[in-house]
Amino acid sequence: MGKILKIFLAVVICILGVSLAREVVTDSDTQIPVISDLLWSIHLNTEEKEVSIDAEPFYEIEDTPLFREDEAVLENQVVSLSYEGDSFTSVSLQISQVNLAVGMASENTLYAETEEVSRYQAYVEEETLYIVIEGTLSAQNAVQGESVLPQVTILLPSGFALTEGEMELEVLAGNAVLQNLTLSALEITLNAGAISIDGLSTGQFAVTMLAGSVTGQNLTVAESALFTMSAGSMSLTGDLSTEVAAEVTAGNLSLSLEQPYESYDCEVTCAAGSVTVAGEAYSGLTASETIRHGGANTLTVNCSVGVVDVEFAGEEL
Repeated sequence: MGKILKIFLAVVICILGVSLAREVVTDSDTQIPVISDLLWSIHLNTEEKEVSIDAEPFYEIEDTPLFREDEAVLENQVVSLSYEGDSFTSVSLQISQVNLAVGMASENTLYAETEEVSRYQAYVEEETLYIVIEGTLSAQNAVQGESVLPQVTILLPSGFALTEGEMELEVLAGNAVLQNLTLSALEITLNAGAISIDGLSTGQFAVTMLAGSVTGQNLTVAESALFTMSAGSMSLTGDLSTEVAAEVTAGNLSLSLEQPYESYDCEVTCAAGSVTVAGEAYSGLTASETIRHGGANTLTVNCSVGVVDVEFAGEEL
């Protein structure tokens, strides 16, 4: 009887384990990864205490932009438009299935140029210019029999560098390259794809990432930097001063900071992942550490399941 009970319990445990497994599905048409709905828990038992960590659910990735019904939409067109910079103080970009390049214009005008895209919409509301673009994987963009994403170029007004312009970028699915931007604030949301940044000067910088990869170099952030990750990889190098915070549910985060370690007061919390700060490792079983240097900057890292490496001036990552 006892043997039958053990077999029954083993079967139940296996079924529960499978039901909690993380599933990654690939859409055969777009090759965009999709993460299934999931609410998963990790239970760590030690001799001293039991720790339960409930991670936020991974939601299915949405790759369809939100077009307003009361604004005009250009369909299946090559776009070449300009917008006077005096008519807005911030820009909100939402893209799907395109390769986006963003830079700064030499005039106080925003320029938008695209290869043929499925849908394009732009409108100004409350001093924000909204641009929504959905690309295509049609045969017109085929190279050697393989579908490629259409190219989109956005040049921000030169006046943004003087008037403290802000930009929001949401990549639902696709790729983006940002180069030599000067802004007061930059907020990025990446659902699936890749983002590369080379040259950024801003006061506030925030990245929220569901899946994919983000890389950045030559970054200067004067006020605050916040990185929130559910999965994927992020690697950033630059002068990130004042307040730096990282919330890593899962994935790999690598930060190379150009300020010395002694200029940061650090607070590290690590559950089932691994955090390394200035060569000191913290891993598993709710490791928590507070380092006080009396510096002008702060670094806060909260890692549930993932790997975080933070290095400072004079150290190699």
